[in-house]
Formats: sequence, C-alpha cells, structure tokens
Amino acid sequence: MAADLEPLPPTWNPLEGPAAAQNVPGPAPPETPVARPRRLGRRRRRLLLGLVLGVAALVGAGVVTQNVLDGRATRRAVAVLDAYEGSDYLLNLASAGANRDMVPDDRAMVDAALARTDGAQAAGYARLEGALETSPFLDGSTRHLVASVRALLRARVADLHALAAWRVRPVASRGPQPQDPSSASNAAGLQALAAAARHAGHPAQIATAPSPTLNLDLTRWSDSSTGTLLAVGDNSAVDFVDVDAHSSFDLQLTGTAGQVVARAGYVAAVTPSGEAVAKPPTLPAGVTHLGLAGQILPAIEPDAVWLVAVGPDTATGMPTTTVTEVDGNGRRVARPAFVPDGAFVTGGVTADGLVIDGTGGRLAVWDPATGGQRVVTSVPAILLAASANRLAWQADDNSVVEVTDLGTGTTNSVQLPQGNVVLSDTDVASTTCAFAPDGGQLACPVAVLSGQADPSGAVGRDPVIVDPFHLALVNLGDGSVRVSPGAVGRADAHPLVWSPDGSRVWTIVSSEQGSLLATWATDTPSAHELRFRVDQTLTGLAVVGG
Repeated sequence: MAADLEPLPPTWNPLEGPAAAQNVPGPAPPETPVARPRRLGRRRRRLLLGLVLGVAALVGAGVVTQNVLDGRATRRAVAVLDAYEGSDYLLNLASAGANRDMVPDDRAMVDAALARTDGAQAAGYARLEGALETSPFLDGSTRHLVASVRALLRARVADLHALAAWRVRPVASRGPQPQDPSSASNAAGLQALAAAARHAGHPAQIATAPSPTLNLDLTRWSDSSTGTLLAVGDNSAVDFVDVDAHSSFDLQLTGTAGQVVARAGYVAAVTPSGEAVAKPPTLPAGVTHLGLAGQILPAIEPDAVWLVAVGPDTATGMPTTTVTEVDGNGRRVARPAFVPDGAFVTGGVTADGLVIDGTGGRLAVWDPATGGQRVVTSVPAILLAASANRLAWQADDNSVVEVTDLGTGTTNSVQLPQGNVVLSDTDVASTTCAFAPDGGQLACPVAVLSGQADPSGAVGRDPVIVDPFHLALVNLGDGSVRVSPGAVGRADAHPLVWSPDGSRVWTIVSSEQGSLLATWATDTPSAHELRFRVDQTLTGLAVVGG
C-alpha cells in the first residue's frame, strides 16, 4: 500500500518572499507506465524457458524410451534369429542323418516322419515370429532388423510347407524335390545376418525355439526279428553277421571275390588266388585249405562241397574243367573228374550228380563217379535252379518257368505275371533261382518291364533308369506267383539263399545306395532291405544259422 501513495508537494515558505512562491513546483504529471512491460517480458521469458525445459524433458524422456524400446526389440530380434539358426541347423542334421541311415525301402516311413517334422518346425518358426517386437517408435535400423528376421521366418515356413506337401505325395507322381532352402530363404537369410551384424552381444534364449524330432529308429539293421546268422563276403573279407544283434565281425577267412558257402560246421569261400578255404564260423578257429578252385558248390551231403577248377589239360593243353567233392577238412569224398568235352558246369547239384549244359545246349545230369549222363530237356535250355530231385529251367520264353521232377520226368510250366520275366544269371557259382528246402517254393529275380505289372510303381516313374528288378516267389503247388514291391534293384538279386527252415529267403540287391542285403519272410507281403552296410561291394552270402 505504501508504494501506491504519492509524495506531498513541497510547501512555500513565506519568509522567502513572493518570488520564492513562484518556484514552488506544481503537481507532478502522471507517471508514464514504462516499467510494467519489463516485468511482463521477464515473465514471458520465464514461461518460455519453462516450456523449453518441459519440451527438452519430454524429448529426453522420448529418447530414453526409444533407446529402451530399440534395445529390447533388437535383443529380441537377434535372439529370435539365433534360435532360428540353431533350430534349422538341427533340422538339417536330423534330415541328413535320416537320409544317410535309411535304405530305399525306408523311403515312405522316412518321408512321413520328415513331413511331420517339417510341419512342426514351420509352426515353431511361426511362434518365433510372434516373439518379435514392433513399435512405431523404433528407429529405422531396428525396424529393418525386425523386418529382415520376420521375412526370413516366413520364407522358411513357406519352404517347409512345400517340402511337407511334396513328401506326402506318391513317389511316382510327386516330381523333383523342392529346393531347400529356397532362393527366397537364402536371400532373406543373408539380409537378416547383415542387419544383425551391427548389433554385437550375446543373444538371450528363446523358450519357444522349435526342437526337431523325427521319432525314427534307423539304427537297427532289420525292424523285425529274423533269427538268422549270415556269412557275408565282399571284396576284402568274409564277415559273420548277427542280424538281430546288429553286430558283425571279420571271420578272418579270406578276402574273397566270389561266393560264400555255409555247410555243416564251417564256412567256405574262394580266395582271389583261386584256392578254396574253410573254417568254423568263430574267430579263434584256424583256416583249412580245401584245394584249388574257381568256384565252390554246396554238395548234397550237408558237410561237403564241390570244387570246380578250370585249367589246361596236361596232355593236350586244351582248357578243361575238373570237379572234386571234399568235406570241411579237405578230405576227398569223390575223386576228381573231368567235365565231358563240350559241356559246362551250370551251378546246379542234384542227388544224382551235377547239372551240365550238354549237347546242343540241352540240360543233363552228369554223375562224376560213373561219367553217365541223363538228358533232362529236349530243347536248348538255361538252368534256373536245382534241388535233389528237381530242376527249374527256361527255354526260349523268359516269362515261363519250367519245373521238371527228376523222379517222374514230368515237367510243369509256370507263367509269370504279365510284364514279368526272368533274366538268367550265368554265374557258375550260384544258380539264378533257388528252391526252398521243402521244394514247395521257388525264389527268382524277375525284371518288371510293364508299368501295370510293377507293384512298386518304379516303371511308371521312369522306364529307362529305374530299378526294375524284383524278387518273386513261385508256389509250385498251385503255380501262383507273388512279386515283391520292396527290395527293388538295378540288376538281378543274386545269390538267393533260403534259411534252413524255409521261412525266409535272403539275397543281395543292387540299389541306388550300392549293394544291400535283403530278406523276404514268406508270410509277409514284401521283401525289405537291411541297413547293414560295408565299404565294399557285397559278393557272397550264406545262411549260417536260423
């Protein structure tokens, strides 16, 4: 209030005279309002300063918030990318492992498992995409990183869906496998890695990362019990193979380039130098030298073999073939005998002697002890199989199998299914087909030349380069023929060996993976390959037990 009172004007002193009165100032003029604008400017400055400080605080808070959001989104994107790379690597390992361990007969089972895994992996990648963080406040670099990782996940999801759809289609009609990874996935992966390279650090773990699981057991050599022990020869050794135990060991018998024969108490084979050797199917046993031979044939006697040797006649110098029957100790069961001039050993052994290709190409049974011959076929023929009292053979029609009973002399013809033929193997060491121990069935390799007659669908895929060779079982009682859709090959299955009880037949098939063991239990619809593998080509096979 005191500031609002105006000062009193100065008073006139009468003692100073009239002149002094004239100098007395009058009332002061109204004060000009100059100072108030200064006070208003200061207030405005203070207001503006407050506004600036507030905006700065907001900007600072926004920067901090953006940094927090960017950092969190970046770490999450890098973690998702890291989880994807690890999971995709595991998927590739699982897929490669299945393709490495499988045999061709496993294809349908492996494809189904891989299709399930591909679908589960795609769903896992979709969950990973959901873990990515997005915000309108992210900077350009972070948005680019998140978008790159998202594009990669989506491209791989599309890849896996395409693969899964391809795997479940029929093999004959599904065409080539889609590219995996696709070009889009490769490009997206490079972009994501380039975007993530700017962000160093250790990514966090993502709980939603998919873990591929095939749920396949391809470690067993056979998915079913066989009860069989085998002797398997390759170009470097003869292995003793326990199929059900999934184990094998080198018998240390010989490196062999020919057949292997199992007899009562021993296994025999031919060395590359042309000597027949034998030993019991155990490691500690010694090797017995049976004699010189190019081939060995199982004799009718369960403990004997025939040694077949080719060499020049000492008198004429002409090539001759000598056969000698010996037991597992190398003792002669029958003295050596020269095969008749112009005849050839066919690999067949009967109770009355060896089957030879005799005069005019006709088959005959020759007794080495007496030299006598009994002509079996009236026309030129090719031997398919022999047993103690039967011969299976072909004339000029390879779609017909002729079976002759040596006791009665009667011959029955078996017509193979349309489009199936037997292409004979001229290997002296083993016949093309094989009679079951009881004589009721005949196992043969057949070539399927017609798509309608091919149970595997292989001919329909490519009639030129596919695997047209199948196994067939001929029932000699009713003449029916079963052709296996499995264990198909690129050449005749050879040799064919029955288990002693006749419950299954064993063979070696030539597949896209090389030579494989295969077996067909007669009470099942198809043969199947074993997952037993060696680094060499399989050359010989014998059933030791089971």
